[in-house]
Amino acid sequence: MSALMLLAALAWGQVAEDKLLAKLDAEVERLLADDPQAADVRKAAGLLRATNSSDRWTNYSAGIKILRQTRSKAGVPLLLAYMLRHKGLSSCHVIIPQYAETLAILTGTDIPNPYQSTTPVVHVVDRLVAEWWEPQKENISTDIADWSAEQLQILASRLLDREKWQLTGTSTDPESWKAEPTSYAIYTLLGYYVMHHGSDPPEWRLEELHPKMLPLLLAGAGYRPQPKAKPQRDTSRPVYAAVGLLAALRENGELEELDDIAQDVRQTAGTRLTCVMALFRAGEKLPTSVLLELLADEKNLERRLVAIHALPFSGDDRQAGATLVKLLDDENAEIRTAAICALRGPLPLQAVPRLKQIIDTLDPPQAMTFAFGVLGEYKNREAIAALASFLAARLEDSSKGVYFSAALSGLETGTGQRWRQAGAQSKEFYRAKAQEAVDWWKSEGWQVR
Repeated sequence: MSALMLLAALAWGQVAEDKLLAKLDAEVERLLADDPQAADVRKAAGLLRATNSSDRWTNYSAGIKILRQTRSKAGVPLLLAYMLRHKGLSSCHVIIPQYAETLAILTGTDIPNPYQSTTPVVHVVDRLVAEWWEPQKENISTDIADWSAEQLQILASRLLDREKWQLTGTSTDPESWKAEPTSYAIYTLLGYYVMHHGSDPPEWRLEELHPKMLPLLLAGAGYRPQPKAKPQRDTSRPVYAAVGLLAALRENGELEELDDIAQDVRQTAGTRLTCVMALFRAGEKLPTSVLLELLADEKNLERRLVAIHALPFSGDDRQAGATLVKLLDDENAEIRTAAICALRGPLPLQAVPRLKQIIDTLDPPQAMTFAFGVLGEYKNREAIAALASFLAARLEDSSKGVYFSAALSGLETGTGQRWRQAGAQSKEFYRAKAQEAVDWWKSEGWQVR
């Protein structure tokens, strides 16, 4: 042993690691003796046992998944034991924090990441066993229904953090643009991450959720359990990370009160928007009336953008369409952009002349892709004529050629024709295709009804 290692051992004291592991292994067996999920836990143990630095993703993550699904109490000493066994792996800085995180999710106890302190892992585990597991093991429960409010808070915060992590550092990260929300960021966030189930499996399990978590999941939006009046000052934001969790509970036949909270004018706007999105994600009809009600008085830019970008999911709603047409003249360019994008849902005919004016003036510039796409969705003569005339005019103005591809895309949607090709193409290519499209329109396109 080097002098440095000797000093460290003297500073922290010696831990009989073999005895500690034997004790934890015995606890696992004791708890599995009458556990109906013993076979699943043993399978998880086998996966953890097979974990090494090269195949860590397929083994340790699969083992953790089983332990989180079964929520067996035997998983607690099992994870403590593998925090010790895997402390020497080259990937231990990845694996062991996940074991600690899983312990927190199973027990509602704030188990910190051992690598956030200077304490060696062996001493962290020794202390957890001596000060937490041994004295409290008979009372520790992995059944969420038995938990205190403090335990529920710990679990809710961990699950929300996992949801937020998936957005961290991306253009859709709500924390990165909270001071200056943009229509495009919120459009992407709602359309690809919040309002629908994604293709990737969630970072949580239904077994980890409980209806008692409702106020905790909505707390970040300013939820009040028994409000007596509207908040005098509403600074709330939607809790985007909570939408999927709330929707999963709703789909499971729980959270009947979600409708009432969404409709309750005494709740914060952030709370109501979160509930509206959760109801839709749970497969229910979008409460369009709530969004229109909020838009009537809302001043906060982020909340307005969220309400507008949620409106297309209401489908062919005349009231929604009429509201969006009015918003096309809003003084804020981001609001106008959101309204243009949202028109693809109700497609009100009275918006087409205004959309033609928008593409002809290229204002607002950040809305152009949306405007061309929405016009194409109308699939009627007036909208297609607007796109064709835009292309014809831009063929005379080379400075506007950058919009040829987007305008052609809208025209293809509206007519069912095809001019573009996959892959990157030159300006000259798009100019030639724009000429082809205009020629087609002059000869045949006018017949579109």
